Parts: sequence; structure tokens; C-alpha cells
Amino acid sequence: NRVMTSPNGINWTIRTHAVNNGWTSVTYGIVNGNGRFVAVANSGTGNRVMTSPDGITWTIRTSAADYKWNSVTYGNGLFVAVASSGTGNRVMTSPDGITWAARNSAADNGWNSVTYGNGFFVAVAGSGISNRVKSIGFNVVADAPVISSAPVSQSQATISFTQSASAFA
Repeated sequence: NRVMTSPNGINWTIRTHAVNNGWTSVTYGIVNGNGRFVAVANSGTGNRVMTSPDGITWTIRTSAADYKWNSVTYGNGLFVAVASSGTGNRVMTSPDGITWAARNSAADNGWNSVTYGNGFFVAVAGSGISNRVKSIGFNVVADAPVISSAPVSQSQATISFTQSASAFA
């Protein structure tokens, strides 16, 4: 049993997971007016996502790739997950948490965490070559911006990116 829930953060109850994967992250988002929990895993075969309407009953879903998915978040009507393995597409997105599409990552870094705030998805990595922050601001019908440079000094990072349009609907 790899899921637990709590109404207050103090008292916890074990819940049954959908499959024995290495679950690494969970988030909550509103899809078509209904709330949905989405969890991602760093192990499993084709089934590294699970969803739940209530955090108690879970359903396995097909991931975009069998990568080590470390983190998932929800923002701007989109679920976004990042991975620390794979080549070129260490990001996957979903408008509903059920159907996932692989997306090109800015670099093949070991992406550990992603969040959404202030109109941007931001991901950080624990490994890679000097560009370990990824900031993407996009909506469901636009490609994620590509970081063109992200030099990091001791106390700050300056991020430059470009974005291209595509015909995703």
C-alpha cells in the first residue's frame, strides 16, 4: 500500500494503490469542473501514472514513456510531469491526467521537480550541464518555450527562452 490520506496532516490512513510502482509525486487539479489527483512513478512498464477522484480509489493510466517520472504538477488547465531519464522528451503533459503526450525538454537533465506559479511552469534538475532550471510558460495549444540560455551565478540565474507556435488543439 503506497498511498496514504489525511484530513488534517496529522492522522493518516493507508490506501490501496493501483499497481506496485515507485510512486514519486502526486498533485491535484480541476478537470471539467471535477477534482482529480494524479500521481507519477519512476518504475513500471507503460503504467507510470495513476489517477483518483478522491485520493482513495486509484486507476492506472498509460504514461507517455517509461521514464523515471519524478514530479507532477497542475496549472493553467494542464498536468505537467518531468523525468530524470530518457532522451529529448523528459516532459509529458495532459489536459485531463488520463491521456499523456511526450514533450521535448530543454535539456536531457535529471529533472527532479516541477511546479506552476505566476503564469509559468518551473522545473529544476539535480544533474546536467549548468542549465538546471527550466521555466516554461505555455497553454494547451502552444509548444513549451525552449530555454536558449540559463547561466547560473552564485546567487541568481538569468533565463532566456524562445517559443514557437504549433497546431495543437
